[in-house]
Amino acid sequence: MCPPVSNNTESNSGLAIEIPLNVTPIVSRVGGEKDLGALDFVLDEAFSGDELVRTIIFVDSYDLALEAYQYLKRKLPAGYDDQLDFIHNLRSPEAMSHVLQLFHDGSIKILCAFPKGIVGLEVDDIRRVVQFLVPESLREWIRRCGYAGRDGKPSTAILFAEPFEEEKLPKTRKREIKPLPCRRNAQTGQGFAAMHAPSDSMGDNAPPLPAIRGAGHPDAACIIDASFPTVVTTWFRTSLTEYSAIRKMFKSKLLIAACLVSFALAKPHARDMTVRESRESIPAGYVHSGAADADTTINLRIALVQNNPSGLIDALYDVSTPSSPSYGEHLSKEEVETFVAPTAQTVESVNSWLNEAGLSATAITPAGDWLSVSLPVSKANELFDADFSVFTHSETGKQAIRTMSYSIPTRLEGQLDFIHPAISFPSPFSKLPVVSSPNGQIAAITGPLASTCSSSAITPACVQSLYGIPTTLATQSSNQLGVSGFIDQFANQADLTSFLKKFRTDLKSSTTFNLQTLDGGSNSQSGSQAGVEANLDTQYTVGLASGVPTTFISVGENTQDGDLGGFLDIINFLLGESAPPQVLTTSYGENENEISRSLANNLCNAYAQLGARGTSILFASGDGGVSGSQSGSCSKFVATFPSGCPFMTSVGATQLSGSSSETAASFSSGGFSNYFGTPSYQSSAVSSYLSSIGSTNSGKFNTSGRAYPDVSAMGTNVEIVVDGQSETVDGTSCASPIFASVVALLNDQLIAAGKSPLGFLNPFLYANPSAFNDITSGELYFFSRALIVDADIDPKGDNPGCSTNGFKAAKGWDPVTGLGTPKFSALKAAAGL
Repeated sequence: MCPPVSNNTESNSGLAIEIPLNVTPIVSRVGGEKDLGALDFVLDEAFSGDELVRTIIFVDSYDLALEAYQYLKRKLPAGYDDQLDFIHNLRSPEAMSHVLQLFHDGSIKILCAFPKGIVGLEVDDIRRVVQFLVPESLREWIRRCGYAGRDGKPSTAILFAEPFEEEKLPKTRKREIKPLPCRRNAQTGQGFAAMHAPSDSMGDNAPPLPAIRGAGHPDAACIIDASFPTVVTTWFRTSLTEYSAIRKMFKSKLLIAACLVSFALAKPHARDMTVRESRESIPAGYVHSGAADADTTINLRIALVQNNPSGLIDALYDVSTPSSPSYGEHLSKEEVETFVAPTAQTVESVNSWLNEAGLSATAITPAGDWLSVSLPVSKANELFDADFSVFTHSETGKQAIRTMSYSIPTRLEGQLDFIHPAISFPSPFSKLPVVSSPNGQIAAITGPLASTCSSSAITPACVQSLYGIPTTLATQSSNQLGVSGFIDQFANQADLTSFLKKFRTDLKSSTTFNLQTLDGGSNSQSGSQAGVEANLDTQYTVGLASGVPTTFISVGENTQDGDLGGFLDIINFLLGESAPPQVLTTSYGENENEISRSLANNLCNAYAQLGARGTSILFASGDGGVSGSQSGSCSKFVATFPSGCPFMTSVGATQLSGSSSETAASFSSGGFSNYFGTPSYQSSAVSSYLSSIGSTNSGKFNTSGRAYPDVSAMGTNVEIVVDGQSETVDGTSCASPIFASVVALLNDQLIAAGKSPLGFLNPFLYANPSAFNDITSGELYFFSRALIVDADIDPKGDNPGCSTNGFKAAKGWDPVTGLGTPKFSALKAAAGL
């Protein structure tokens, strides 16, 4: 909030209505977030050999803070480059504290900042506050301008805004546009707009207006003095209370906080709405194709605020942490639902609001925390103050109706969590099986594994030898192993029979799996429809978890969870059962940035619910190295989902070297979440790794994020049977069912001993690092779909991507192979058997 020169008078809205006369607000046009050349003026003093002016440059995304810093860093002449830095809350707390201290001391003169990174900044002599691109509200810019000139000396607060484009406005507002007449600044002739009171009151102390260019739009510049009618930009969606406060500022000839070239009078709202979610830009690969037909029916899911999600997480850790007195005392279905079921008042308030709009919703989860409602686009736009439009994916032609932002009634805050699908866009390449056919063979095997591991393929016998997995049959029928199936991947029983006859002659070839379906799922037994992924997953669970009852869960196309493609549906399906499987393995995934933070949190909490009931949830980490779930171009490392969720176990991949030792598979996805922080169970292990790599790849990943994978297993040249033919496959898809089989066999012995199954694994795993084969090196391994490296990258990293070598495997935990691969006997001992 801007400090006033006298008393801090505020309107009822809480918006400061007095702005110090020593601060001049300026607004100028830019061509968009790539138009960083507009910031060149902050370096002018460096080129004239003078001292840089103390400046904060605010941006509203992590990426833009780094990009602005990097742009200006390249422009700074020698001798000044240590006077510029950046902060955002994806940097470590230590790094942010250090940078802020240097800025406070004056060593750093220019600071690029994502505002969430600034806490407790007390610097009096900041001369320029620059806001690059319009923030989410007028109030926020006014607050940020308060960092300028706290010592009372002349300062400026500068806002860069993109040119007004009528077609970008919601249809309901287009007719309200009322262009404001402008006139050029006769003093400088520069392309900027300044809205301020007459400068007579400041006399000779009036600050000079800097020569800020208008990004190629000098004719758009204007100076607007306090005699003009009060106007506010539609971009700010200014509320009536803020409008009233601004009007008072004009009447009292105080400085106004913002000016844009094109304005619209604030629209009187009959409802008090609050923006719930928004995104800054259309996702890469998509283009805006126009407004959605008003009569098109869309199916929205409404997430209600859960009753006590933090209590659920506490309970999850209580039953999952070996040192806890409650370890192994998993919750019942009813106990879990008491944490997540919305309150009766929440249900009543949201349903009443929908009923008032002529809509009726249906609960679609066991706890009733998700509702489903169908409505026309026109109604959705009205109800959520949204602009649902058609967006087309350029490469595939796939279309989706989405909005860039939406609002909910203010009175429902704390009750209505979010809606879906709204700002999350479908990825045509998400949830593809993370599996591929290799291009070559592994080296000839020598040493102790030569008798069980072939130079051409990895088989169940080889895996059993590597990890000490027993071949004796499990005995406990209550111990269940679930295998997820999506996108019409069908598990073929005839192929499983052939697989067992070839590789597990000690098992009955008639051994089969059970089948469950949801969302219209099926499991065709036609050989031509046999799925590589589905066959891999069932053959390396039935074929390794000897005697453990295994169920293939086929999720169809009639999903109820929108673009999650059944990921949430399958968890809700299992939560509805009185006895869900003790282990669930999934070999599908996507990139974290493809879904909204709210949606990711909700799904992650669903995993916590199932974990609290005693289910171990495992996911393949992905096959794109540091470029994401699958190979792709990138400049910053891409986190995968759900591996970034702290309440499941992420599995990376290894490969076998000719000397019978395991090394990291270079396609194995690993890294750090941008949505979830580092959980306590892995903080020590992750901290040690980060210390070991120093500044390597600095700025390309979130050092304070949840790190993955947690563990790994064999993932290259794994032999399976598909449509009667043997073939080999690669991918973390191989690793997840292998590790899941290890857990299922441990559970069998635990249950036989009268103990609880392992449940949520991670606190147990990180408490027992010696129970793993530590993988400390990697070898470059090419397979048909892996990104590996660009042609000019030296192949020294262990999971390359994003034009880098990626991360290195190292002693202890690392973001390529996690803690390592399993030692069955050591894990058995750690579990108290």
